[in-house]
Amino acid sequence: MVARICLLSVALAACAGVATALLPDATSSSRSAPWWVAVVLVFAFALAERSVFHFEFRHEAISFSFSEVPTAFALVYLAPGPAIAVRIIGALVLIRLRWRSPYYKNLFNASLFAIETALAYQVARMIAGAWPDSTAVLLFALVPAVALATLLGSAVVSLAISIVEGGFRERLGGEMRINAWIAPLNAAVAAGVVAPTLMSPWLVALSIVPLVAFWRVLQGYGRLEQRFRDLDDLHGFVGRVGKSLDLDETVEAAADDIAALMRVRRAALIVFDLGGGLRRHDVGPPLPDLPTSVDDPRWRAVLGQQHATLLNGSSVVLAGCHELSEIAQVLAAPVREGTDVVGLVVVAERDGAVDHFRPGDHVRLETLAGQFAPNLRKAILHGRIDFEARHDALTGLPNRPSFERMIDVMIEAGVHADGAQMPVVMLMDLDRFKEVNDTLGHHAGDSVLIDFARRISAMLEPGDLLARLAGDEFALLAVRHLDGIHQLANRLVDEARRPFTIDGLEVVVTMSIGVAPMVGEIPGATTLLRRADIAMYAAKNRHTGYEMYREEIDRRTPARLAMLGDLRNALERDDMQVFLQPKLDLASGVVIGVEALARWSHASRGWVAPEDFVPVAEETGLIKQLTDQVLDSAIEQLQRLRTLGHHLGLAVNLSTHDLLDELLPDRVMRHLDRRGVDPALLTLEITESSLLIDAPRARATIDRINRQGIRLSVDDFGTGYSSLSYLRHLPVSELKIDRSFVANVLLDDQDEVIVRSIIDLGHNLGMQVVAEGVETDEVITRLRGFACDVAQGFGICRALPFDQFVTWLSTTQYPSRRRDPLRPGQWFDLPATPDTEQPRPTDG
Repeated sequence: MVARICLLSVALAACAGVATALLPDATSSSRSAPWWVAVVLVFAFALAERSVFHFEFRHEAISFSFSEVPTAFALVYLAPGPAIAVRIIGALVLIRLRWRSPYYKNLFNASLFAIETALAYQVARMIAGAWPDSTAVLLFALVPAVALATLLGSAVVSLAISIVEGGFRERLGGEMRINAWIAPLNAAVAAGVVAPTLMSPWLVALSIVPLVAFWRVLQGYGRLEQRFRDLDDLHGFVGRVGKSLDLDETVEAAADDIAALMRVRRAALIVFDLGGGLRRHDVGPPLPDLPTSVDDPRWRAVLGQQHATLLNGSSVVLAGCHELSEIAQVLAAPVREGTDVVGLVVVAERDGAVDHFRPGDHVRLETLAGQFAPNLRKAILHGRIDFEARHDALTGLPNRPSFERMIDVMIEAGVHADGAQMPVVMLMDLDRFKEVNDTLGHHAGDSVLIDFARRISAMLEPGDLLARLAGDEFALLAVRHLDGIHQLANRLVDEARRPFTIDGLEVVVTMSIGVAPMVGEIPGATTLLRRADIAMYAAKNRHTGYEMYREEIDRRTPARLAMLGDLRNALERDDMQVFLQPKLDLASGVVIGVEALARWSHASRGWVAPEDFVPVAEETGLIKQLTDQVLDSAIEQLQRLRTLGHHLGLAVNLSTHDLLDELLPDRVMRHLDRRGVDPALLTLEITESSLLIDAPRARATIDRINRQGIRLSVDDFGTGYSSLSYLRHLPVSELKIDRSFVANVLLDDQDEVIVRSIIDLGHNLGMQVVAEGVETDEVITRLRGFACDVAQGFGICRALPFDQFVTWLSTTQYPSRRRDPLRPGQWFDLPATPDTEQPRPTDG
């Protein structure tokens, strides 16, 4: 950097020498003057440098002085050589004495003054040369000569700064925007000051008063402009820092902005975590000896202050901070939230027009620290909420959604077992844990869970992920070779057998582990966890400690056999219920349809989730009977809704096995004919993955359904691997975006992009797009902005039994569709008493 500045200085000096040598009459002045004029101009140049004021913007400092006045006098009364010497001596001596600049800066300033003066002489004599005796022409020539010299100096200074910091174009633009009008104005003033002296040297006194007045006005404008820029910077600071709610990003953005606004080369921003740790971001070389906690005794005096504190350059010197004390001046300000100190801002090595901190810098740092506090509070709160949403409150481990997300990430990344390493999920369930809760109380059970989580975590390797799924159920995601998996499972079982000490009592529990390797085609985390659950129950029943998942234990699991028997009895007794969930048209805010969802309430099992009993029905051939019962009940409820004046469409889910049944279209039509429902009101939903199973056979069934006038929808779109070209040729009229993308559309930029892309894809293919899993009004608003057609989810209404659904329709803010979509010329008024009064058709 120094070498480049020196080379630039030599080049400028050489140019100045050439420009001076090429001048005509280089040894004479335009007007004669006594020798003492040169001495006076030396002091005038020194005074001009002494009275300079600076306009600072970020790291840049734009300087203003009235050096144009002595320059104009030199152009008139001195020869070029003496003028350059006078300029360098007068200005450089003061610069050296006042700022004690290093040699390379002095060299640069000397060459800069030389090239500016040489250029001024070239311009002035080129204009005045044709009329050497004309005083008016000479005065006119002074204005462009002095102005161009000033602009050249600004450009050269910008070039020198860009050698160190870069950004020549931006810096030059900033300089020229101001100097483009300041330089001509100052030059005109300088010419006006010179003008009376051409009549008599003593008339210069007439120019002193307007010169001083003009200079005061210029200084006042500069101060006002400086304050405006500073206020604008401080106002923009909050917006720039508040763009992100991520704590690390907020701290980094604030530190970078504070360093720029304070015009320093080194800065550090420290945030003290509630847990006793800290987050820190440095700008420039890291500052030494900074506090490691809010209670650091070395920094107690600074952290206890309400204002910014100047270190080293004042009476405040921190004991024990030897490296920090070697820095000339350090300015520090605490970040407070109320009366609590939550952070600290430290800046050093000022890099502006002056190299020391002024009182205004103290106020500025205090203001920045105060403005940063609300953004910091929001970021910390967001971090806490995000952490609590993804972690178990008792153990601090990731919860089930976080664990499933990590599994899905590995699956999407294509991580599978290879010859050496094998990703596995280990599902761990503590045996006899219920006895601990029942006997010693829940506080004892909580202590066991916390201690168990701590023990297991200590056994794991970097990259392993331990999570608490629910109750006494934990899960581990790890990558090991096959022998390592068995060794880890054995160690975990042995660790669980070690006694837990609770209130002086030794409590012994055991553990069963199900191990599910990530082998073969796995649609998602749910499948892998189900396999681990099956293996875990096998280990529990066989008392083997742990079991690896195998297909044979899947088929022979006692729990599965019990589920199968209960499901068969439920279907035979017609115990399966059908709940309705509304589908909302986002453009009009009208409920236009319902989705029928199978629900099973078992006497001992309670409510059994569809993901538990539907796979059993598919694997055992009961899916046909289950589909028929759901279709019949759903269509019957649809007809009842129509008699009540609610003209809604109906959507029913189909299993992959249903698509392989060639008689499915006939079965569906029998149910529709039995209830007198038009096929156009029915939409059958098929999953994206089902399209890839026996595609020709499924396609034949789909074509027959379409010919019957029944609409088809692709459910959970975005989670499978269907070919778009294949999808384009299917008679599908609707795409349903998977809830996993919709749920995070406000939080995850990638999920937002996926949702928008699916909506655009569906519309481009001429399909209606439905978003499922809508939880909040904010998501509804965002989807409406994306031009999504239909939404459903808990944010609108959860699935309800028929009677509750009818009540909801009469009380909700969303009106139902009253116009018959098959007969658009008519609609039905909803009767006041449905039990005693039939709907009345009204001509439209």
